[in-house]
Parts: sequence; C-alpha cells; structure tokens
Amino acid sequence: MTSVPILQLKSISKSYSHGIKALHNVSFSVSEQEFVYIMGRSGAGKTTLFRIITKQEEPDEGEVWIENERISSIPQKKKHLVRRKIGVVFQDFNLIDYKTVFANVAFALELRGLSKKYIQKQVEMALEIVGLSQRTQNYPQMLSGGEQQRVAIARAIVTKPKILLADEPTGNLDYKTSESIMGLFSKINQMGTSIVMATHDLDIVSGTGRRIIILDHGEKMGENCG
Repeated sequence: MTSVPILQLKSISKSYSHGIKALHNVSFSVSEQEFVYIMGRSGAGKTTLFRIITKQEEPDEGEVWIENERISSIPQKKKHLVRRKIGVVFQDFNLIDYKTVFANVAFALELRGLSKKYIQKQVEMALEIVGLSQRTQNYPQMLSGGEQQRVAIARAIVTKPKILLADEPTGNLDYKTSESIMGLFSKINQMGTSIVMATHDLDIVSGTGRRIIILDHGEKMGENCG
C-alpha cells in the first residue's frame, strides 16, 4: 500500500497587491524521510513557498497538506499547531543575541510550557546531534558562522518536527563550512526527518541523487535529480 506523502502542495498560487505573481499553480509532494531541493534564482518564489507551508502567509488558491491534515484550512489563530510539525532553518540564523546557546535552543520548548527536566534532556540531545555539547553557555556572538547555523539547526530539530524546511541555509557560509552543514542535514534526514531545502547553489545539489524541484518566476518548471 502506498503511504500518504508527509507534505503535499496542490495548485498553490500567490499574488501580492503590486500585481507580481509570487507563485502560480505550484504542486508537488514530499515523502517521509525524503530530502528534496527547491532550486531557483532570487525571486523565484522559494521563500514565499516556505511562508505558505508554515502559515506565515495564506495562498490565494490551492491547498497545503501535512500528513492527512489540510493545514490551509486551519485558522491563523491556530497556526502554532502547524508549526509544531515543522522546523525551520534560515540563512541568517535568527538567533537571540542575549540568550545563550542552550536558551536559544530551549526557547521553543519553553513556549509550550514543558517541564524543565524534559527541556534539559531534549536540548542536550539536539546540541549533541549538531556537535555543540560544549558550547551551551556561549552567546551567539562568541560563535563562528558555522556554529551559529548549527545552533539554529538544533533549535529547529529540538521539537522533533516531521519536516525540516531550510531556506538557503549555507548562503552566508564559506564552502568548507557549507559542506559540514550539508553533512549535518544528511545526518538529520537519515534519522527520519523529511527535509525540504531551498537553494540556488548548484554545488550543493550536484551528485546527491536527490530530487530537485525547479522554480522560476513563481512557476514549477520541472523536476530532476542532482
């Protein structure tokens, strides 16, 4: 029996008031434990797509499904329930400067009112996965760019999301550091998390054998393998 995709986008379209179509009739699905790249130049619609998946924005047309739930029908006041299924990693890290590494990673769990004991355990596990167990009391400004991105990844996976979205996660990193970060994403994927990564960097996707969805001016132009 064919399993239900963990993520489905059905005929997603989005326009803005100035008349530019950010997305037009975009459809694709992602299977459990799949690692998919979304490729396109700046302005192709990658970030808008992620904002719709995470309910930061609503599509003008189309549906988004996560597992068996149509999240595009969930009201905005309950969007936090959707975000519990999704981890997000950004290009510019988005860490809180005045919080330690531990506190940055713990923040999402604290918002849910979970016990200190549970938070301690989950944060320690997440930081061990990304290789920063010895950096818990450091602040972001004390870390290299690669280390800051590892903290951001730990923060994204500490809630044990079904899906991890990564928006140009190596865009601010040098080649060697980017390779290390991509190895970490592969490790997380092998642990069972589906990953959808937006990138315009051919070096990242070449030779991976993973599925690539190509966007151009808001339209899906096709798919191929890296």
